[in-house]
Amino acid sequence: MNKIFFLVFIFVTLKLNANSIVEYHKLCHDGDAGVCVDLGYNYMTGNQIEKDYKAALKYNKLGCDQGNGIGCNNLAIIYGDGLGTSKNTTKSIELFKKGCQLGEVSSCLEVGMKYELGESVKQDFSQAIKFYTKACHAKNGQACNNLGAMYAGGRGTDKNYIKAVGLYTLSCELNFTLGCKNAAWHYLMGHAIKQNFFKAAKYFTLACEGNDAFSCKNLAVQYLQGDGVEKDTEKVMFYLEKSCDLGLNESCNMLEMVLNEINEPNEKDTSCEITYLESIAINTRCQTISSINGSDPRVCYKQELKEHCQNKTVN
Repeated sequence: MNKIFFLVFIFVTLKLNANSIVEYHKLCHDGDAGVCVDLGYNYMTGNQIEKDYKAALKYNKLGCDQGNGIGCNNLAIIYGDGLGTSKNTTKSIELFKKGCQLGEVSSCLEVGMKYELGESVKQDFSQAIKFYTKACHAKNGQACNNLGAMYAGGRGTDKNYIKAVGLYTLSCELNFTLGCKNAAWHYLMGHAIKQNFFKAAKYFTLACEGNDAFSCKNLAVQYLQGDGVEKDTEKVMFYLEKSCDLGLNESCNMLEMVLNEINEPNEKDTSCEITYLESIAINTRCQTISSINGSDPRVCYKQELKEHCQNKTVN
């Protein structure tokens, strides 16, 4: 599973100048935890004020001590990265846990990833599931995706593809692109669930809109083959071009092949009189299957070609 590590998002409302800084410091020391954290963030990032990690530590700690989860989260980053202080991964984990307890969802996600990967803590899939679940319930799309991967892989729990796909689709609904892609894969391949090309196309479309190059390519193949969608050469071209622009070289190569086929439409594959374009589609699908399960794409191609020819004979 690809890991996308969290970023800290915080809305900084302070307008800083020489006079306001004095006032904000006073408000912080008078117990306004939100102001403390905003000050800490500004010192941490150098936003509107000179960067000062020691001051960032001080004010995020004041916020954390007053029960602000974002302050604890930011303080965990400071100790985890050794910003203006000695690096202390144990303390960092404790602060992420405290942030999670105080309702900071990104802290829950981070603790879950630490336990899943065994970073700074002993690897514990059950604990990873616990923290991913809490973050997912709080509508964090990445946490739902990661939790889905735990169920798909049977790590810390029984393998459950149906639950995994449900979590991937929830992740997608929460605008996490990888969740859309993972849901699409399962529907495309029929991994312990009923194969559904229509739903595969739906989720590949959403993932492609999120600029996932592989999803754009696979969506192009579906339009090429007519799997779950009507065959549409213009959409094949559109999605291959987008995938190519996103840096996927195999889509650039496939786009060139499609253009050649359009320019020379009478070229045929000698097997079963299928067009060159159909041959490309079958080969691409087999390469996709091979990348997932390690099977021999040549064996797949022969089987897919046989089925394709049988379907042509029936029709």
